[in-house]
Amino acid sequence: SSATSQRAQTRDDIRRLDNTYYLTDVAPHIKTADITFTSPFNEHLSKLRMEKLYLEEQQYLEFKRQLELERIRGPKPKWYELKTSEFHYEANKNNELL
Repeated sequence: SSATSQRAQTRDDIRRLDNTYYLTDVAPHIKTADITFTSPFNEHLSKLRMEKLYLEEQQYLEFKRQLELERIRGPKPKWYELKTSEFHYEANKNNELL
């Protein structure tokens, strides 16, 4: 009898905690959410998408790093002797330093 009442008390405590959780901002729709099943293929596709996003992020960060290095580097040595359109680019870099 005491074991049954203890189990009932525990069940009530769990229900109370569940209802408290359902009322929080963290999980307002958990109680009414539909159950969805995923296949192993979906999991594998999700992992592949995450890997792709990670690689894209790494490429983007490397691109940003290269841009920053180019931005802070000084003009090339003897830039004033250049005869190509690169002269103007290096001249602007020199003017930024002045």
